[in-house]
Amino acid sequence: MLKNIRLIFRKKIIPIFDKLVGYAIKYFNDVIKLRKKYKKPNNDEKIALEALIKTLDKCNDKMTPEDIQTLIYSTGKENGYSDNLRDWFKLIYEVVFGDENGPRMGFFISFFGVQETKDLILNKIK
Repeated sequence: MLKNIRLIFRKKIIPIFDKLVGYAIKYFNDVIKLRKKYKKPNNDEKIALEALIKTLDKCNDKMTPEDIQTLIYSTGKENGYSDNLRDWFKLIYEVVFGDENGPRMGFFISFFGVQETKDLILNKIK
């Protein structure tokens, strides 16, 4: 029975997921990507984002998203965003994702990877 279920899954379900992923990629390229507006950070913003990279040097992939998020908050507060942390995250989102809103960064980093996130930010602030 289990063998039959695996066979059905391979023949019917996986091609459906393949098509759905293809549609999602096409939608992203045709609609979402066109709306992206990546911000080029000014000098002060670049310094703050470089401080974020240094903060991420203290992180590892075994940390909880909450612990990473706390360090990101602290970095924002230490770099001129203590009165409005929303602006801190907006800066990160606009530079990294090309949008004013984005995922919780602690979760994103724990999912995407610490080193990968550092590389992504470095690439965006060059």
